[in-house]
Amino acid sequence: MPINIYIEETGENLDGLCDDVWELPNQINALETWLEKRQEFKTK
Repeated sequence: MPINIYIEETGENLDGLCDDVWELPNQINALETWLEKRQEFKTK
């Protein structure tokens, strides 16, 4: 089940993760990695 990340107010799609991954631990890892990368980007 994919993870879709979007802006709630506008519905703008920011990213999609785990298109073909259904295992929750793998989805959590992918989301954690995505969040870490976004945080690094914001601090630069």
